[in-house]
Amino acid sequence: MTIRNLRSGIAGMLALAGGFLIVTSGLAAHGFLLSVLSFLKDKVANYPLGLTGEFASLTIQVLTLLIALGGITVILGGIAILFGRLFTARLMIALGGGGVSWD
Repeated sequence: MTIRNLRSGIAGMLALAGGFLIVTSGLAAHGFLLSVLSFLKDKVANYPLGLTGEFASLTIQVLTLLIALGGITVILGGIAILFGRLFTARLMIALGGGGVSWD
């Protein structure tokens, strides 16, 4: 087992533990991200809906769902780390945790 695999395994386990802690604590502090998506949803609703409008609306609804799930999204991000899907994991943890960091 290499150091990178060990680090990814530890990171995945920590993300799982963090997700479970978020779920059990009942934390729901995603006001900013949900506010932005609500604003965008209102703007998209003002345009005539074609295929592009429907896709934009669906995308906003999926992102809103992922953010609202919070801890469950972080748990899914931890599972993605364990499977080696690091970009997907970082995206899910950022959305579920309420902050975005792309260092």
